[in-house]
Amino acid sequence: MAHLIEDRHAERIARGLHGDLTPSGFVPSGTWQTDAWRASVVQHPRTLRRQLGDALLAAFCAENAHVDTLLTGLQPEAWETLCYHPSGPLTVRDLVTLRLTEVAMHGWDIRASFDPQASLSEESVPALVTTIPRVVRRVVRPDATRTRALRYRLHMTTPLTATMDILLNAEGASVESARPTDAADVILHCDTATAVLVIFGRLSLAEAIADRRVHVEGRRELARVFGQSLQGGLQQS
Repeated sequence: MAHLIEDRHAERIARGLHGDLTPSGFVPSGTWQTDAWRASVVQHPRTLRRQLGDALLAAFCAENAHVDTLLTGLQPEAWETLCYHPSGPLTVRDLVTLRLTEVAMHGWDIRASFDPQASLSEESVPALVTTIPRVVRRVVRPDATRTRALRYRLHMTTPLTATMDILLNAEGASVESARPTDAADVILHCDTATAVLVIFGRLSLAEAIADRRVHVEGRRELARVFGQSLQGGLQQS
């Protein structure tokens, strides 16, 4: 919860609407480094949590209310206004999508710690799916032992049908639109919520396959390689 407050989406949007892309307390846009981000996303919320104490929930609710107020008053053209993001400016629309994924995913984290059967809400899945490319780039680390590129096709159904290709190579990974002309080394069939939990590191691919939540079309050993590659980075949105 402190992490969601510390992201300060309301401030980023408010400043962006006034042409300011440099919110105080953040690194300059475009200078973001993956490893530094991993360290800060762990340490900063812990510090904020200690500072807020019993006021944590109230601060979280106030941040959400501030975001809601800003969005309610937006004119249609304002959704394309650029706002600050460490990796480079994002539109208000894209920043709101990230906010939705953060709240949905970390909301699941909180509920899952009390209820092993907790599920992602169907309303959140479309936004979460759109951020899979960003998450893949973050969590898959470079590995020189990957001597040839592998193409993994992620075919998702229920409640949203979508297909995307994840290319795994020595430099890391990238996501492309699936094309019939591109042969996949492995095709992974699952519902969209399972795909999100696997890619976001909340569910191991091996466990999902064992539980028959993911059906593998192709060589199982290559599916195992993909699952192991997802463990190379910070497993969150």
